[in-house]
Amino acid sequence: MLLSFVANESVQQGSVVVVLDNPLGRINNSDPLTYANSRCVGIAVDTVSSGGLCRVVSQGEADFFTGLIPGSLYYAPLSGTFPVNYSEFASIFQTLTASGAYLCALGKAISPTTLSVNLSTPLLVQKDSLD
Repeated sequence: MLLSFVANESVQQGSVVVVLDNPLGRINNSDPLTYANSRCVGIAVDTVSSGGLCRVVSQGEADFFTGLIPGSLYYAPLSGTFPVNYSEFASIFQTLTASGAYLCALGKAISPTTLSVNLSTPLLVQKDSLD
């Protein structure tokens, strides 16, 4: 499913994005350190500046990546804007001072360039639960 939103900040193609409550209906890059900013709506298809119209894949295939590991699940990143696999998420989380973060599964890589987007509800994880 392809949706369109107005960007509240600069967004790059491949960025994981969330819909804001304020200003209502605009998108920002995700931030899994807070629940409100971890509720991913999908992956940006376009690169746009603040105020630009951005298409977002909320379900289906996003086929503009490089270096994905086929069969691996990908998640919203804690650092940067592009999807990461679980080991990347856990490694970055260990370097942060935050004790908890929201893990939001985005989907599974079906090729090195394509992510099958199938979003999940964010799940709070604590540092001692990452093993």
